[in-house]
Amino acid sequence: MAEYKISEEVAENSYDEMVEYYVFDIDDLPQDQKNLALLCRKKIIKAIRKGKIEIIIDDEILIRQHLKNGNPIEYKEITGKAKIQSDKKDGIYGKIHNILGSVSGLGPAFFSKLKGADMSLSECIGNTLLMV
Repeated sequence: MAEYKISEEVAENSYDEMVEYYVFDIDDLPQDQKNLALLCRKKIIKAIRKGKIEIIIDDEILIRQHLKNGNPIEYKEITGKAKIQSDKKDGIYGKIHNILGSVSGLGPAFFSKLKGADMSLSECIGNTLLMV
């Protein structure tokens, strides 16, 4: 069984605060997007419990992902500019990498180089940001 640093309730509350910050409700999505959003919700909550993601809300929101190598990626609040950047690519992964590159300041090429769990988790964060 996996070691968790944070309780399920606290992790769920943290995720819920993030989507509430963005005035986003999974139940309002079309069914195909809803299924993906629920899968990403589950992955993000599990990552919060393991200490791999932090959601910090002060005046703005910051999502911090801790990579396997120990380095963090900080995703700042999504902007109209980030949404426009995501539209410049065809395909869901191009859109996700563009939006992540924009809100992190690392550019989309950085995300195309991630592997395994780091990639999967960042893509769930990006997918969630695309839906807001």
